[in-house]
Amino acid sequence: MVSTAFFSSSATVSRSRHFPRRNGAFTLAEVVLALGVTAFCAVTLIGLFTVGVTTNMQAGKETQAATIVQTLMVTRRASPAADLTSAQPRFPLPPMVASSVTPAAGKLVYVDANGLLTADAATAQFGLTYFITSTPEKPGTQLHLILHWPAQAAAAKAAGIYEILSYFPPQ
Repeated sequence: MVSTAFFSSSATVSRSRHFPRRNGAFTLAEVVLALGVTAFCAVTLIGLFTVGVTTNMQAGKETQAATIVQTLMVTRRASPAADLTSAQPRFPLPPMVASSVTPAAGKLVYVDANGLLTADAATAQFGLTYFITSTPEKPGTQLHLILHWPAQAAAAKAAGIYEILSYFPPQ
């Protein structure tokens, strides 16, 4: 007669040696691998976040610059002969009437966040360089605006630049 106890105990010993029982815990290797993948993903996301914030700030400045330049052009086009430079708040562009236009070759003025003239370069948001061209051969006035930021930087070394060229027909 064969003992069943012998077979059952040897089967249990052999089974426990090759297939250890799992109690639901992770091994050290699995934990280290999971932490490594998580750290890699976190560093990547932080890098993308900083790029996104920088791009968003730059886009905001470009939008603000475009709005200021368009406002300057629309205001000057609506009233080209009015002298708005002496009014309060001070408008940064001179009148655009051919008889009163003094050709300005690269005149730099400082403007605030609303596009109004400010004398203090330290508190200005933007530097505005404008070129005014009026010749007897070609009636009308050309206005070339270059807005750069920050105001304290030279236009060539600015963080951002926005420029536009416009023509004012004779009045």
